[in-house]
Amino acid sequence: MDEQKIRCNDSELIKKIPTCVLFEELKTREGVDAYYIAPYDEVEVKASGPATVLVVID
Repeated sequence: MDEQKIRCNDSELIKKIPTCVLFEELKTREGVDAYYIAPYDEVEVKASGPATVLVVID
């Protein structure tokens, strides 16, 4: 698949990709920090904007 042809609004294509695959790819991107939080642990998130915080529970 030609990555140049993939656009942010290709929602039908994105919907077919499992969340775990999307997550693993996003972790490799510049400007992305990923943190693992163990079950039953609680963490407060503090970020300086602009930022988008995603919580993936899997």
